[in-house]
Amino acid sequence: MCMGLEILGALGISEGVGTAIAAIGTLWQAGAQASAASASADIAEQNAKLAEQQGFAELQRNRLERDRISRQAKRIQGSQRAAYGASGLDPNTGSALELQADTEYQAAQDIALVRYQAELKKWGFDSEAVNYRNQAEQYRVQGSNAMISGILGAGSSILTGNSSLFGGRWKNTGFRATGTYGGATGMSGSTRLGGWKI
Repeated sequence: MCMGLEILGALGISEGVGTAIAAIGTLWQAGAQASAASASADIAEQNAKLAEQQGFAELQRNRLERDRISRQAKRIQGSQRAAYGASGLDPNTGSALELQADTEYQAAQDIALVRYQAELKKWGFDSEAVNYRNQAEQYRVQGSNAMISGILGAGSSILTGNSSLFGGRWKNTGFRATGTYGGATGMSGSTRLGGWKI
């Protein structure tokens, strides 16, 4: 009879250890998933910042390009005025003036086109940054959900383990055995093990 109780006790301890290991494993896995999600969120945030920086760099590059076009147009106009002056024509009247106005108009068109292209590129980089930030938020939610799921899973493992441990063989109400006791058959008896009536 004592050997049977020892075996039951050993089985209970091993179930308890198994339950604890399962719960710890669930929590460890949840922590690993949350860490991976956090790392992915950090990468997405860095990508968003990089996209924004590329957008600002594009605006700066565009500003320099517009200045270059404007300077080039002024140089062309200066050459035109000098050529007309050298030929004895007044550069401020007639076709000489029209030619300079046309040069200025073409420069303004080029500047407007360059500005429009830069704004489109900047918008693309801004959209990319928003997408990366949305990804980062999704990764953070995944990490949070992984931790919650892990905690609930660990709790479920513990409750399920305790249920089988205490609800199966070791019921709180007692484990009744019948058999031969002192030569008489059919008598029932009970004993206590670790505070639990078995």
